[in-house]
Amino acid sequence: MKSFDEWSAWEFTRADESREMRNAGIIGWWKGKKIADLTIAVADSLLPGETMTDEERMHVIRTVDTMAEEQYEQIIREWEIANL
Repeated sequence: MKSFDEWSAWEFTRADESREMRNAGIIGWWKGKKIADLTIAVADSLLPGETMTDEERMHVIRTVDTMAEEQYEQIIREWEIANL
């Protein structure tokens, strides 16, 4: 049988893992939304008959990845406030 300290350590580890999984889901959702928003903005700026190039699509994805890294804590905090 596990001691109290062993159970406490296990519970804290589980809580940390759960929080990490939740945060990964939040960031994934946020990135998907931003990619869609930026793709629509770029597409709206194209002339009729023009399409986005693969390079433009990759630029959107890299931009969103960078934004997510730079704003990680803010994204999580805003989500937590919105979902209290």
